[in-house]
Amino acid sequence: MYYKGTKTECEDYNLEVYNGTESMKQDPFTTSYASIQEIEGQFYILKHKDFNSNMEEVSELPKSTNIQP
Repeated sequence: MYYKGTKTECEDYNLEVYNGTESMKQDPFTTSYASIQEIEGQFYILKHKDFNSNMEEVSELPKSTNIQP
């Protein structure tokens, strides 16, 4: 599951999950929860099982139509 939102919403969610997950903060190699994916101007982030959001929930990332062979 993923959340779809604005870039700012995804960044805020990423920070909320990172700051709320003690094991991530203790790992010196972890600097964020997940990568934000931009697909055709829309932004997506992986949903964390313990953190909810008001962003739209989607079951999978869309397939990009701009893939170059």
